[in-house]
Amino acid sequence: MRRNRRQNRHLADFVEGRLRAIHANKADAFGNLAFSAAARNFNPLMAMAAARTIVGRSHSSMRGA
Repeated sequence: MRRNRRQNRHLADFVEGRLRAIHANKADAFGNLAFSAAARNFNPLMAMAAARTIVGRSHSSMRGA
């Protein structure tokens, strides 16, 4: 935590995420993922921001998801 000199507020330090664990509704052999509900908003961004991503899936298909 850092303190700003002018204001009495705490600023959180930036934390780089190297590894993310996300859940997908569907996945295929090519790595395409399909998300459902609120995961559509957050999981794709979390997967792109991380250096490595671990995916848990409910259903898998052999062709495109």
